[in-house]
Amino acid sequence: MPLFALMAYGGYVISQHFTLPQALDISLIATLFMWSGTVLRETGYIESKSVGLIVLIMSVFFWIYCIQNGYKLDMGSRIYSNFSLVVAEAIAGGIAIIILSKGIEQLKVTKCLKFLGKNTLLLMCIHQLDLYQDGWQMMITSSWVAALVRLFADIFILFVLLGIKEIFNRLRTQNNN
Repeated sequence: MPLFALMAYGGYVISQHFTLPQALDISLIATLFMWSGTVLRETGYIESKSVGLIVLIMSVFFWIYCIQNGYKLDMGSRIYSNFSLVVAEAIAGGIAIIILSKGIEQLKVTKCLKFLGKNTLLLMCIHQLDLYQDGWQMMITSSWVAALVRLFADIFILFVLLGIKEIFNRLRTQNNN
């Protein structure tokens, strides 16, 4: 741990003064995150049922606290509000996402999420091309309503496109037979 923490801090100090080739300054920081993930996986800490809920609650509260107070970590832009705190925030956020993801695996919604996951690139393209910025954004004043309408519209368009694709595939296979 001390070696990875020192490497990460060294990467942070270097990144505040100049950028190393191939983003090696960022890589030094990333090693701490990779080491943390390895330790969490090898110890089985996250899988522990007795520890999981407590760790999840603590991680989520810490993560939200940091977000609300403007602490942020952006390795690509080399922005570290408070280095030690944002590294701990990133690890807590990662732990929260891992535990929540493992919980979601137990639900029946998993098939739906797998379907959306397989079509993520298409969904992202639809989201970028749904003309929200160029037209219908002025009709909806609430950001929450706009987000929901856009989400459902994008998923609807996804199903329409996948339906059209399926029709073309069936026509093609009929013509080949």
